[in-house]
Amino acid sequence: LKSNQINTIDYRCFSNLINLIELSLTKNNLTYLDPFTFQNLKKLETLSLSNNQLKHIDSALFSELINLKVLYLWSNRIKSINSKAFNNLINLRTLWLNENELEFIDEEIFQNLSKLEILYLFSNKITSIHKNAFDSLKNLLELSLSKNQIKEIDQLVFKNLFNLNFLFLQKNQLYSFDVKIYSYFPNLSFINLCSNPINLKNCDNLKKIKTNFNHSSYEKNTTSLFLESSGKKIFF
Repeated sequence: LKSNQINTIDYRCFSNLINLIELSLTKNNLTYLDPFTFQNLKKLETLSLSNNQLKHIDSALFSELINLKVLYLWSNRIKSINSKAFNNLINLRTLWLNENELEFIDEEIFQNLSKLEILYLFSNKITSIHKNAFDSLKNLLELSLSKNQIKEIDQLVFKNLFNLNFLFLQKNQLYSFDVKIYSYFPNLSFINLCSNPINLKNCDNLKKIKTNFNHSSYEKNTTSLFLESSGKKIFF
């Protein structure tokens, strides 16, 4: 159903599609979805709502999607998400919330997403993140907070991200970054801090190196700092 001009969906529309695995409503004109739009879709694994005009995510909208693994919500106008909106998405692996209008990440929004591996929050208007916002994301591998308006991040925000490999913070307004944050990330191999007015703290054991690191979010002509004690890299 993608790339149409759908602007409304009757809440009974999909109720009989009990074996549906994938549903795409991307590139339509949806501004609102009834909380019961996806009722009975317990086998759904992929849902795409990207490129619409959604502004709010209701607490019950995804409540029956217990087997959902991938959720695309990017390129909407989402300003608010009910703190219980993702509570039943216990099998979710990938969540795209980029290119919306979120300003704050609260304490409860991701609390039941223990299997989440990829979280994209880039290109929003985020200014602050609650220190417990990511506490449940113990299997997260990649987190992108780039292209927001973040000036400062409490180190405790990252305290439970034990499996994180990639952290993207470029193009924010960060004025300081404590390298000791690495103590929270035993598996972290890459941080991008490009395009921030940043001052690195506790970086006596850093040295500049050249690198050919290749990743989709890596930008050319950056400075690489090598953390000698861990063999990890920071780009800024």
